[in-house]
Amino acid sequence: MVGAGLSVSAGIPDFRSPGSGIYSKLQEYNLPFPEAIFQLSFFKQNPKAFYSVMQSMAKKYFPTKGHYFIRLLQDKGILLKVYTQNIDGLEMEAGLKAENCMQAHGTIATSHCASCKAEVSSELMTEHIVKGEPLFCSKCKGPCKPDVVLFGEALPSSFFAQSQMISQADLVIVIGTTLKITPFSDLIDQVDSRVPRLIVDKVMPSKIAADKDQRNIVMLGEADATLEKLAGLLGWQAEFEALLKEREQLIKKYEEDAVKGIAKPF
Repeated sequence: MVGAGLSVSAGIPDFRSPGSGIYSKLQEYNLPFPEAIFQLSFFKQNPKAFYSVMQSMAKKYFPTKGHYFIRLLQDKGILLKVYTQNIDGLEMEAGLKAENCMQAHGTIATSHCASCKAEVSSELMTEHIVKGEPLFCSKCKGPCKPDVVLFGEALPSSFFAQSQMISQADLVIVIGTTLKITPFSDLIDQVDSRVPRLIVDKVMPSKIAADKDQRNIVMLGEADATLEKLAGLLGWQAEFEALLKEREQLIKKYEEDAVKGIAKPF
């Protein structure tokens, strides 16, 4: 189970960190409350604010060391499923198979009208996000958005179809999520009471801290450094370093493409 803390070292801000999180930098939009920026009703009234936030994130990001640790679990054949709150798609950029990753809060890879649900081309959506200008539907004139789940929208049906899979786990790793947003956070309650839970985050999620469960294994700290340390403790250092070289090659290729004018945001 992963959240924004997994992608912070890629340069993508999390939501709740004081001073650096997205919610702490929204004063200019005169929001009734910070979370309104990602609320469907507010988006339909004022899509400009949402597009401005997306514009500030319109650059190419690369998978973190933490993403490649999860890739290592997949390569070893011991990864059952990744449930991610993140919409950045960095799990797949790191080489995770799509069938191994449940993007619970949607994706920026596809887009639709928020009103009539007409599909919008990804290229056109990217152009508008880069400009920070809302895209409106050619059919109903409603505002369009990437297929990310806003407050007030249901999670993808595939999330509920795949949520029962977590009950098969013999270990649950929680990385970089406060577990404050339901129904995603409810996944942790579907794990058998005998199954250990490894918590990797800067702070202990209150949902887990409150239960004082002795099966919790806590490694507090930044995700990248903590997971790199864990790879060493497990005797996987050489394999992990090989994957990090793959990451370096990915970054190098993008930089070369950018010089040629090929590379695009997202």
